[in-house]
Amino acid sequence: MEPSSNYQVSLFKDFAEALRRDMALQGYDAVDVPSDDHAAVMLYLKMERYAIQARPRNIEKAPQFRCPPDRLEGLHGLEGAILTGADLRPYRSRRIESTKFLDGLLDHWNIHHFHLGGKIEADGFVERTNELLFCLVEDDCVYLITVMSHSPPPWAKKELITIIHENWPSVLEDCRVRGATKLRWELRDEDRQELRKAGVATFLDMPDGTIYIDPGVGLTSGREHFLDLRDADKIKRTAAFVESQIEANWREISANAQKQGFHFNRRASLSLLRTNPFEYWDVIEPESRYFFRIYV
Repeated sequence: MEPSSNYQVSLFKDFAEALRRDMALQGYDAVDVPSDDHAAVMLYLKMERYAIQARPRNIEKAPQFRCPPDRLEGLHGLEGAILTGADLRPYRSRRIESTKFLDGLLDHWNIHHFHLGGKIEADGFVERTNELLFCLVEDDCVYLITVMSHSPPPWAKKELITIIHENWPSVLEDCRVRGATKLRWELRDEDRQELRKAGVATFLDMPDGTIYIDPGVGLTSGREHFLDLRDADKIKRTAAFVESQIEANWREISANAQKQGFHFNRRASLSLLRTNPFEYWDVIEPESRYFFRIYV
């Protein structure tokens, strides 16, 4: 944005570039990060949504939870990591290392899956297992739903949501469909999986008549997660708002800087210093090192 002959600024571009630098520090290759700013922000939001922050959590198990005896060693290792706040990455899919990976189960139902290998391999992941542990991961608790085999594909099995509904219905409250008691037709798990690939959200009816929409919100037909798209759009609009506030108050900003002994070049080049995008944006004039904050 260049609203004034006295300065130039492009905050959303700066914001996207800061996220690219952060992804580079996390080990992601620059060629895998979009050059388009909006797409780069959405990618970062997705990776953050997929991440599990290392912190101690309690564990709750569904009463019907069972684990095959030959996977108990891996389960106990994972439970120890959960309780102590260790990194859970070793138990996750290796594909989380790829920026192109889309986890349909997480995107649509907010359910994580973990491998139950007992040994850490050379790349830092536990050995892969046919049996997978399915969990809800909240800030202070991990809900162990069930253990299922890779085959037949478990990714859209309604049983997962049914177990959550029967044991922890409060975590599904926000996605409950009010006033609805029965669906006209019942989707098979394989039908739900195909609809998911097309970016179609589905309803889930429970034995007691409760109906839910996808707990994880889901993807658009363009394979973008609704929450990532919403938040990226909001950040872009907020950056534009901040730029409009700079334009409206530029004389006052310049006057305050001069009063404090800071002097801008004839055409100041402003850039983003730091931000909590839905609370404030700190903007700096690099030559003078003068910065100011705009609240949103």
